[in-house]
Amino acid sequence: MLDAVHSQLETRETSDAYSRVITIFGRHRVVVGTCKHQWIVQRAVGKGAARRWVAVGYLRTRKGLLGLWHHLHRAEACERWPELERLPEHFCKEVV
Repeated sequence: MLDAVHSQLETRETSDAYSRVITIFGRHRVVVGTCKHQWIVQRAVGKGAARRWVAVGYLRTRKGLLGLWHHLHRAEACERWPELERLPEHFCKEVV
């Protein structure tokens, strides 16, 4: 029973246990959408067991993704994000 619950959580984009997370920084993370058609930038809301992730943006290009990511983290503008910079120029289902 517990395995089924954990497995269900791994498939929910809003879950801390979601399995397709690319990177997390502070209150934001980037995940591959369950439909496997886009990257999703999310922000954590709530605390503890009530914490969930809500979408900030849905993107299909690396340029758009990096643009939004840098906008959200202005103070860290000089920071490099190799895990995002390595992504293909356009979202590609086969790469995921």
